[in-house]
Parts: sequence; structure tokens; C-alpha cells
Amino acid sequence: MKRVGNLYDPMISDGNLERAIHDVNASHRWLPRHKPNKTVAWVEEDIPARVKELREIIIGIIDGTVSLTPPLKKRRYDRSAGKWRDINEPLLWPDQYVHHALVQVLQPAMMKGMDRYCCGSIEKRGMSWRGVIPPCFSNTASNSVSQVGAVCWCPLRMP
Repeated sequence: MKRVGNLYDPMISDGNLERAIHDVNASHRWLPRHKPNKTVAWVEEDIPARVKELREIIIGIIDGTVSLTPPLKKRRYDRSAGKWRDINEPLLWPDQYVHHALVQVLQPAMMKGMDRYCCGSIEKRGMSWRGVIPPCFSNTASNSVSQVGAVCWCPLRMP
């Protein structure tokens, strides 16, 4: 990340912290059984105060004066695998808000050097990107490996 430049100032900017708050709140607004999340309601009561508090927490983490609480350990049954899984779930405030603020700044720098087809779980990446399948993965006769001397060529960037 050295080559990208100083990411500290964009990370603690008001716009980035507000966007992190809105993104986390959008995905955590409701608990199971249609119960509203009290932490999200508390954060949305006074967003400018939460932005200031979140900035102080991030600065404290970087300085070493603030440490986040350890994640909650939960045990859940995975039906597809037929076994119990131990899950470490971070707290909503401030852990997930700090995570979103950091990832939002790092994401453009990381995506710039990433191949378009490398990871399907990332938005606008992977095989489902705009429905375009690279020629080396299509089932056409021109890309068949059974042809003698056929070479599968896949461009890194497709228009």
C-alpha cells in the first residue's frame, strides 16, 4: 500500500466514515425474527456524533491507545456439511464500522491491479461480470482442447 499514497486522511474523512455507517446500517438494520437492531438505531440517532467517535476510535487503534473487544464465539450448526461450526463474530459497534471504513479506502487500490475474472465473490469481478465469459471458458469448437494444436487464449482485459 506504500505505492498508493497516504490512505490515512481519506480513511478518517467525514465522507468515508458516514458512508461506512450507512453501509453497515443498511445490512444490519434487522435482527432475526423481524426485530430492529438497537445498535443501528443508536448509531442513527446522532450520525455526526458517531462519525466523531468513530474517528477517535480509528486514531486510537492506530496510536495503540484503543483496543477493540475480542469477537463473540458462537456455535452454529451447518446443515449442508452436517456439523457444528465455531464462528467468531465481531461486535457491530465499533468493529464492523471500522472494518468498512478501512475496506472502502483500500478497495479501489486493490481492485486496480486485480484481474477482472479472478474472484466471483467481489462485486463486478469473476465470471458473472456483465455476463461476459472469456473465450477460454466457453464451450465453442474453436476453444476445444481436443483439436490438435489448439491453444486456449484468454485476454486479461475484455472490452
